[in-house]
Amino acid sequence: MEIKYGLISADSHAAFDRDDFTRRMSAGKWQNRIPRVVEVEDNGRRVHRWTVYDGRPYQESVCNCPALMGDPFPSYPERWEEVPRTAYDPRERLKALDSDRVDAEVLFPNPPGGNYFEFGDAAFDAGMPEPARHFRPGTRQLLGDRFADAARRPGDERDLAAQVAKRGPHVS
Repeated sequence: MEIKYGLISADSHAAFDRDDFTRRMSAGKWQNRIPRVVEVEDNGRRVHRWTVYDGRPYQESVCNCPALMGDPFPSYPERWEEVPRTAYDPRERLKALDSDRVDAEVLFPNPPGGNYFEFGDAAFDAGMPEPARHFRPGTRQLLGDRFADAARRPGDERDLAAQVAKRGPHVS
């Protein structure tokens, strides 16, 4: 990896496009367990939230991206239409990295990403499509080595920071 700016972000968050899961998972097989954005009422307002595994919608914002939302900081989008493309589109993310003079970043997945072993359904966890395990499918060719995936799998006890320092960031 070429270091141009001398800065690697060690705590960045990547979002999923609202259709990443519904486009890639079989509705016949997984039905309402597929992660999806739903509209709910929150203090008299209609807002969007993620729901997974036929559960109650998450309480937090539809996307954890306060650094992209502008002033006042921190603010969070309440509806999907407010989520900046930079949060989930790798091409837009690269433009932002260059604009901010950042060489690479370690990406932690926003809800509903990361892992799904909390539901106790190994088939569901194993059946998750690529966006659940990585920022976006097919980004290795596009992004090269500027992103490191911080999603954890069961039994993965390795120290991510040590791995990144040793080998440099990459798209898994």
